[in-house]
Amino acid sequence: MIIPYRKYIWMDDKIIEATQIDENIFSQGLTVYEVIRVIKGKLLFLEDHLKRLENSAFNAGFQLSLSQMEVTRRLYEMLKANGSPDGNIELDVNYRYDHFSKRTFIAWYIPYYYPTEEEYRQGVRTRLFYYERKDPNTKYKNIDLKEKVKIFIEENKIYEALLVDDGGAITEGSKSNIFFIKEGQLYTPPISKVLPGVTRQKIIYIVHQQNIYLHEEDIYVKSLNTYEAAFLTGTSPKVLPILLINEQRYNVNHPLLRFVMKSYDELIENYLNGK
Repeated sequence: MIIPYRKYIWMDDKIIEATQIDENIFSQGLTVYEVIRVIKGKLLFLEDHLKRLENSAFNAGFQLSLSQMEVTRRLYEMLKANGSPDGNIELDVNYRYDHFSKRTFIAWYIPYYYPTEEEYRQGVRTRLFYYERKDPNTKYKNIDLKEKVKIFIEENKIYEALLVDDGGAITEGSKSNIFFIKEGQLYTPPISKVLPGVTRQKIIYIVHQQNIYLHEEDIYVKSLNTYEAAFLTGTSPKVLPILLINEQRYNVNHPLLRFVMKSYDELIENYLNGK
């Protein structure tokens, strides 16, 4: 059973009080999902998350069946019922293969971990994890990968596992995207090989606005020593410097990295203030 982090959840047509959620809901069919950050009572970049949720459902051969306006209304009802605390919520849509008209919406506050000031200052440790996602553009629950990565991270005492495909290229983190810096330019794996993270999209927007050159290309393990800096992006970490990939060390104080971090924080503030 799943224990909700807060008292109230949204399930299908109702906001209900729930002490637990039946995990069997997600064991049948396919579940597409989003994790959305709540800051000052507002769902950060909600429009982008709902668009990606629609794309994930479409890629899997389904439709959401609720409009973005209706999903937004119900999410904010759930937040309000809980007092709208800061944190992360998970929004799931489960589709049954044996009954195509059967779908279940569920959203609730989930446990979260945000990097500490020290981790933002000193960077985090990561390691390579050899695994190639199928359908990387679709965000769906992969229980097998989640459990394997959880054990790998705990055993190695690292922040994140970086997935490496069969061709020896780093694609993304298990729950993040990745960027590298070299000679004043940014590098990130191509969109065809990664989940198009909402934070990733915002970083690309920032660098284009600043006329910083961005390469979307394969990042091979054998080339890791050619980059000066690296960072993760995601809902919880925002923009987080990488100190180590295995034994390869990077500059966590690189000026371009710190500029991207500052610019993304400003983008969040502008969104929260309606700018």
